[in-house]
Amino acid sequence: MEGIIAEAKNLHALNQAKYRRLEKVQIQAFMTASVLNLKRLQSVN
Repeated sequence: MEGIIAEAKNLHALNQAKYRRLEKVQIQAFMTASVLNLKRLQSVN
């Protein structure tokens, strides 16, 4: 679990919000999580 959070923070700029307002920060987090999930799916196949 810590590795996934570290990857999101270090490689996908989740350590600092790119936008202001909660809604936009949530969208950034959801998009980052989607990218990480797609990367994991690709590595399985």
